[in-house]
Amino acid sequence: MNGAGTLFTPGSPTVQINSAGNAGTITGNGKVQVTSLAPNPFSTQYRFATFGVTALTVEWAGAGDQGIENGVPGYGGIIVSGGGSVETGTMAAAFRLEHHPSA
Repeated sequence: MNGAGTLFTPGSPTVQINSAGNAGTITGNGKVQVTSLAPNPFSTQYRFATFGVTALTVEWAGAGDQGIENGVPGYGGIIVSGGGSVETGTMAAAFRLEHHPSA
């Protein structure tokens, strides 16, 4: 991804990037949306071998409850905009949290 204005959204919660298995790297800046409601929704929906997400803003945009997983290191920013609640678990790193309720 390249550019602060870049947005990647998988649309449906069942869409998986690299559905055959973890491969490649996600890195850069901009924003990715997570619509999956599966356990560990980010790494379930975005199946990469390497996560370089420290400059990416991750938007939790699912229609139901989602959990922000600890296994993906250092999100650049987090936005919550979905219709359910978002559980942060035991995240050790500090992060910026914005809430944008659905209209």
